[in-house]
Amino acid sequence: MSNDKQEQIFFSLVWLARIIVCLLTIGLALAIDSTATERHRADIRAKWQEQVDDLNLQLRASILQNTQTVWGLAANVSVQPDINETQFKRLASVIFKLAPELLNIGLAPDFVIKHIYPLQGNQAALGLDLRTQSLSREQMALLLETRRAVFNGPINLVQGGQGIAARIPIFENQSDKPWGVISAILDLERLYASIGLNTMPPEFQFVLSTTGISSINQGIFFGPQNINWQSPVSSTMSMPGFSWHLYAQT
Repeated sequence: MSNDKQEQIFFSLVWLARIIVCLLTIGLALAIDSTATERHRADIRAKWQEQVDDLNLQLRASILQNTQTVWGLAANVSVQPDINETQFKRLASVIFKLAPELLNIGLAPDFVIKHIYPLQGNQAALGLDLRTQSLSREQMALLLETRRAVFNGPINLVQGGQGIAARIPIFENQSDKPWGVISAILDLERLYASIGLNTMPPEFQFVLSTTGISSINQGIFFGPQNINWQSPVSSTMSMPGFSWHLYAQT
């Protein structure tokens, strides 16, 4: 083999080696970039998941905090089942100062609303039989068996907007017989404001829905409608009586 041919083969091998090294370098750079991109996406997703879980806890805590103040009235009625209108108004007015998201409180002996505070704007609720017009048979059973509050929501309010209804069972202190319930209505808009839901950043697509991930848009009651969902983060808030799903994506 001539020297010229050997040199030609040698230079060809050198260039081939250079090309292979170049291709390997590009491939490695692309792999590193892809890994970094995926890691960045995972970090962002984890961040939003953490925020959605935190919003879930805040919303639940706000609902329970407002409801907890009403238990004081339930305890009072338990030992004083013959409570009159004046006594009820005095106690209810104190509760309203402690629970800013409350819209009204109804006192329902035998599950029929007899007293309501404030009365103005809520007169239509007087005489409402919760057993036939609000509470389902399952919710009634849950109230009496667990002796804990049962919730309905979201509900459309007569005065506009939406709310949550909390039904708190009352049992007479001496006989331990069911006396009735307290019906407390919370304003959802006030609840949203209390945890900052109405000031979310525009790039954060966030909704509350009553339906699962396969049909999110069908049950949305807070947030933009008809979002094109692509692997959103989610969190479920379960309360006695209902479950809400929180979804978010950027």
